Amino acid sequence: MLEDMKYCEDHLGVVFIAFCTDNGGDTRGFRVRLKRLKPKLVVPPCWGHQVNLVVGEVIELKIPCMRSIDSSLDVVKWFTNHSQALGLLKEEQKSSERFQATHRILTLIFPVISRWTFHFLAVRRILTLSPPLPQFWKNLAEVKIILEPLAIAAKCMQAPDAGLDQVLLMLGNLYRIYGSHEITTRVRNCVQKSLEKRWLAMERDVFILTLYFNPYIRGTAFSKKNPALKPIALFTTAKKLYKRFFDEEPDLDFHAAFFDYSRNIKEFSATYMQLEATKQMYERENKRVSVVAVWEHLLTEDSGGRNGLVKLAILLLSIVANSAGSERGFSKFGIFLTKLRSQLSIQKELGLITDRIKRKFMKFAEECGVESGGMQGYDETDSFAGLSTQLIQDLQADNTSNGDSDDESSDGDENAEGSGDDEFVHSPSHYTLKQLFEYPTDGSDGLENALGFHWQYGIKDLQEELEVYDLLMEDD
Repeated sequence: MLEDMKYCEDHLGVVFIAFCTDNGGDTRGFRVRLKRLKPKLVVPPCWGHQVNLVVGEVIELKIPCMRSIDSSLDVVKWFTNHSQALGLLKEEQKSSERFQATHRILTLIFPVISRWTFHFLAVRRILTLSPPLPQFWKNLAEVKIILEPLAIAAKCMQAPDAGLDQVLLMLGNLYRIYGSHEITTRVRNCVQKSLEKRWLAMERDVFILTLYFNPYIRGTAFSKKNPALKPIALFTTAKKLYKRFFDEEPDLDFHAAFFDYSRNIKEFSATYMQLEATKQMYERENKRVSVVAVWEHLLTEDSGGRNGLVKLAILLLSIVANSAGSERGFSKFGIFLTKLRSQLSIQKELGLITDRIKRKFMKFAEECGVESGGMQGYDETDSFAGLSTQLIQDLQADNTSNGDSDDESSDGDENAEGSGDDEFVHSPSHYTLKQLFEYPTDGSDGLENALGFHWQYGIKDLQEELEVYDLLMEDD
């Protein structure tokens, strides 16, 4: 791996700023060693995988309602195997208010994919089609309440552009949601403790400054009572990270630029950066806003000064905190690079893959790892009980590997070092999720709050995944 990285640096001009893998024993150990060899690197774990581990901790509680998931899938199987009953279910839908509004018949979906989010979506669909009945349905409703926020967060964390700012906002919103009295005390304590544990293992000052450099958020999400989140404290972090990544001290123009940004003035004002117009253009194209692209409009050829702040913001916001993109790339190459195609050139393989991913449905289907055909390929070992066992095993492996100190936590919070007033302001206690954010208290869902900036995309992505599964089941 080190030889490959050196080749990319020497021959391709690649500048490595981060290295992300899942948190398995070997890959975690490699990240720790790589950080020691290259201390400039940010080495986060894959946050798509981290959310799965939080789900594993919830499953480990052995909450009775979770047992109803596999029972609900027996209901789906029964309807799927009895065409007359399935036809009656579809006819019944035509008299519902939902059908009158949408003119759409919903299908029952069956988890032909070994992924917990698919099981969750199957439960959510059967709840949509079911009348209010006894305890069984109440159990399913409780499952939905417990797992839905994690399913939305999982889709956000797996996005190809899921940056450090997005991860931190997801953690804050999850912490807020699971603090609700609608969640049982055991689940609430379990999830919030798990989120704090995983957050405290991160290079927290890097995540916090990256979120601050999101021009749509800036400091609006942070707690106004926390001294570590004041602009002057964040400037200390910015200075240290600038020196770390660019091997030089920032000058006075960098200082002035940072505080102009914090005050939303001059070239860093929302008006000059065209934030609202940019957001509308991306929404018109049904895309996520690229905050990196917003900053790139300010980029000049100056090596430092005010442009130094722009370069630091782009660098931090460019870091993707998951390995999903690489894994999808490997999967697509595996489809084409077979024994019969072993002599294909790299250019030919890339051409085939590019043609393939242009077709939207196939892109979603390949990400799901299935072909059309309803329940074809389902294995009883892929039940939710089987997936639960796997998630708990992954969790136990992660807990075992935690014995190896991650450089992210041990020397990542550079601001925690110091003495006197500086040590007080940058105390690690100020960086807990509980102390980090200005949590809304009006019971809102957070979509209009800074914490919900990316949440809407997770809801949309989860719905798109459900629509793909609908297509797969309709082909049965």
